[in-house]
Amino acid sequence: MASKAHKQERNKLIVRLQNFANDRKIRVTFISGDVHCAGIGRFTAKISPPEKDPQLMYQVISSAIVNEPPPDGVIRLLHFQDKVHILDGRVKTYEDMYPMFTVDVNGQSLQQDKLLPRRNYSHGYFNHHTGGMEVTIFAENVRGGPEHTPGGDKGTKGYVIHVPRLEA
Repeated sequence: MASKAHKQERNKLIVRLQNFANDRKIRVTFISGDVHCAGIGRFTAKISPPEKDPQLMYQVISSAIVNEPPPDGVIRLLHFQDKVHILDGRVKTYEDMYPMFTVDVNGQSLQQDKLLPRRNYSHGYFNHHTGGMEVTIFAENVRGGPEHTPGGDKGTKGYVIHVPRLEA
């Protein structure tokens, strides 16, 4: 999402990157952060399979593990603001937030599954077997629970997304 003042500039950049991905057959993925929560943004033309969709671009949203997340009310508000945006370029592109967080770090189901208000960091690597990229967002376990219970141990819970390679 971009401010109104920058939306046109941002959309031009997205279209240029989509054209680059299509022309070069290279998947484009964004790494961003400093919003004090975790999430995955997605652009897609909804072409199946995703390996054939040059418009498919993920935005991995992560922040420094030291930053405290925003209050739950802010996250709820952001989920209510979530809607699909349509970008007209060479091919109509849909922009949304990917529902990645169905289970919280403590094992409980989450109704708001697109942003995770936990301290977090991310890690990605090229998967030689699939030709894609594996990205894991590690979210801090809830502190203060009994030891050896979900959320009671120190450490993190990983949430993995597979970014498929772009086939010719």
